[in-house]
Amino acid sequence: KPSMSVSMPVFYHCDRANALKPNTTLNLYQPTVQDDDLHQFYFDLVFPNGVTMHGDNYFFRTCHAQDPNYVRSRRIELIFEKVRRIRAPNRPSRAMSVFGVLSLEDAEAFLRLVKESGSERQASVWKVEAEQAFVTNMKLLHAYSSRAWTERLAEEYWAGSVGPSEFGPPLWEVLMVPPVRVLEKVDRIMSGQ
Repeated sequence: KPSMSVSMPVFYHCDRANALKPNTTLNLYQPTVQDDDLHQFYFDLVFPNGVTMHGDNYFFRTCHAQDPNYVRSRRIELIFEKVRRIRAPNRPSRAMSVFGVLSLEDAEAFLRLVKESGSERQASVWKVEAEQAFVTNMKLLHAYSSRAWTERLAEEYWAGSVGPSEFGPPLWEVLMVPPVRVLEKVDRIMSGQ
């Protein structure tokens, strides 16, 4: 099992939007909150320094509200964030993280998992660098059945544990705290085949 506090700064990021460019930096930003003043107040209170694209997609955008996979994923993200705030406030918020993996093999495993969930998008894989990161088992995010079960898995996720054996071997994901430097594209496009 990898160390939960990672000192090695180079990771691999699967860019499913195919939007990264070499020698750029991924930072937090202030999204446009499209709802009402209460939503803006919540954002300012909870994420005063901004969010990453992931946080924007799952905490503030409502454009995918009819997609059941999105609704399920958003519910999981909200539960995991609640548990983090209560049980592991020192861990980086998923809404304020850029995600990666430890190796190219893990990137391929991640893309297979994404494909199994129904996504047909291809992704480019990039070497990235971050000074602060937390490593945990991403498989714990994909097991929503009830709120109580999801909260239990969230506690294990934020503890950096392997989780229940029924999930098989862990797939370690890296939550990188911005700034995250984009180094170079790995020379192949991976489709999760």
